[in-house]
Amino acid sequence: MKKGSDMKILSLESIGFRSLKNISWVPGNLNVVIGPNGAGKSNLLKLIELIAISAKGGLGKHIQKSGGMESLVWDGTENEIRFKIKLSPVDEFRDIARDSLTYELVLQRIGKTSSYRVSYELLANFFRVELEERQKPFKFLERTSSSAVTFDPAENGLKAPDESVSEDESLLSLSSGPLSFNYNPIIPQFRSRVSE
Repeated sequence: MKKGSDMKILSLESIGFRSLKNISWVPGNLNVVIGPNGAGKSNLLKLIELIAISAKGGLGKHIQKSGGMESLVWDGTENEIRFKIKLSPVDEFRDIARDSLTYELVLQRIGKTSSYRVSYELLANFFRVELEERQKPFKFLERTSSSAVTFDPAENGLKAPDESVSEDESLLSLSSGPLSFNYNPIIPQFRSRVSE
């Protein structure tokens, strides 16, 4: 996420990433991260970089270059890396409370190897859930172990053909380009802003 971008991190949760076993962070407008060596300052930045790469594409190459899942999971023993990030709206004129989007990704380690697969992914708006007006969020995309679906502005789903979704890349990264099966303009806008 590029400096100077209007999109801001409103909250960040992560489980199982490097030394950040289980963190929850609600940054302000200005943040200073301090602490002794080995406290996780660099890993926080690496987590934000991982989020940007998951949106941009190239997640498999990045994880391989980093030494595989064994070097990325907490204590080398965790079975997955999970993060959830809530970001301010893509369009700066939108209401921050009503139109903020939450992106969640789970990278599941395959056995005790350094390989992985994307086991869950969600891009959604939780505003009406937080108001207790709905039980489920408004989804823009959702990926499970059995399907990958993008949703249009009326919440009609379009399932991706199984062969078009690589298990080591995010559905978000595949939301634009020649193989795109997305028909919601917010998804590529969100992807573009996160990957900057």
